[in-house]
Amino acid sequence: MVQINLADFPQDGCIQTIAEQRRYVTGEEHCWLIYTKQQVVSYHLRSGDVLQAIGYFPPAPVWKLPSGTRRWGGRRSDVWSTHCDLPQIQKLLDQHAALTNDRPIPRYQMIVDPNQFVTETPTGPVWIPCDFDISADGSPKLLGGPLSHAEPHLAQDVALPVLKAALPLLAKLRRPQLLLQERRLQVVFKAQRIIVPGRRSDGSDSEYVGLWHVDGHREHVAAVVLYYYNVDEELKGGDMEFCGREPMDILGIGDCSNNFEEFGRHSLRAALREEERRVTNCRVPICKGTLLVFSNYQMAHRVLRMVNTSAREASRDFVALFVLDPAFPPLRPAASVLANSFLMRRALQSRGLSFSNVTNIQEFSGDRQSPVALKLRRNAMLKEQLRPTGEFCGGAQVVTAGNGCYTMIGWLHHLLERDEETLEQMEENLPTWKGTKYLKALNLPPKNEGRGLSEVLSLNNSEVEQRLREWDEQ
Repeated sequence: MVQINLADFPQDGCIQTIAEQRRYVTGEEHCWLIYTKQQVVSYHLRSGDVLQAIGYFPPAPVWKLPSGTRRWGGRRSDVWSTHCDLPQIQKLLDQHAALTNDRPIPRYQMIVDPNQFVTETPTGPVWIPCDFDISADGSPKLLGGPLSHAEPHLAQDVALPVLKAALPLLAKLRRPQLLLQERRLQVVFKAQRIIVPGRRSDGSDSEYVGLWHVDGHREHVAAVVLYYYNVDEELKGGDMEFCGREPMDILGIGDCSNNFEEFGRHSLRAALREEERRVTNCRVPICKGTLLVFSNYQMAHRVLRMVNTSAREASRDFVALFVLDPAFPPLRPAASVLANSFLMRRALQSRGLSFSNVTNIQEFSGDRQSPVALKLRRNAMLKEQLRPTGEFCGGAQVVTAGNGCYTMIGWLHHLLERDEETLEQMEENLPTWKGTKYLKALNLPPKNEGRGLSEVLSLNNSEVEQRLREWDEQ
């Protein structure tokens, strides 16, 4: 039986789910799959009346895809990309980046930072979204005018055209599928520059490598749009790698099953290969003009090793749009958050007060926060967000009767309970079994440019153990 946290689901009682034959590393079964913020819930289709089907989800709009659009990772993967030319965006964002020069940590320059545009809730600060109305033909309209965002001209001239280009790809997502036609969509806007120092010596740190993560902290980010408007030619590597958050397998020991003996280096490597693809995964090359759209509920992702081959600083600049799940109550939009401050500023300026005097009055009254206060809160949020959001491990979502036990393995959100005990029991039962080590090794960043998940699966047992020890010591 699978333990289900109902707090992960919309509270109106309607849940979007997919029924399919699911192939695991060591077996397969017919499953219900429910994609949520924290986990992909999977359980046997005939395991009781947990769900009652009430109908089919409305068909997705058929909007014309740009030429060269490609799906990555096979028919069960919600990762799509195309090439898009939006030349006006780089000039606008470069000007804004030069004006703000906001570099909270050495490798990041924040150009439009959602962590500085938040509203307080009982659980902590939450990003403030822009509201877009989507027409039947797939044309978005930004709502709110001067109150659409803290930087309304960038929301209009950057976020809007990127969303317009991405909508045909967003309409292709199925895990979960989004209601788009004639709907209001909430989107969080971000622009960022990843900076890689120049290579000055053989020992210089002229590389960047990301960790597995999903986007959003307190927000329900269902899908992500990334548009790379600048990629310096000196940067090599840096593909985006994706791995599905669906369970890789359900390993049993004792009365339940002893399939854990079949799980290891060779079966994992076969499951990740394109011809088998039992574990949904892919990698997407990134260049200037790449528009990438993917399901944040289905996929964990990371940036593979990116190397600066020149002596000067190089960067990869992108716009990110975080599409909020419309199945959950909407967040407080920008127009609502900014309305009071806007009216107060207009009233004070009508009295002949200067811009700086109005700003001082608003900060003193608490109507708006100072730049210093905004950055202090941002730094605290960034520190929290930079922690790993999950890992490949065993989860405690399966309970059984009898003398055996199961553990569901795969990429697990850090808020969910781990199950180290069952994996340790398997190791004790069969000391030569190395399945746990290779599962944990999937968390390691690859050491070589151009390698991803396959790198650790090409190592022998002693090499994997050494890499894990090095990682634990960091």
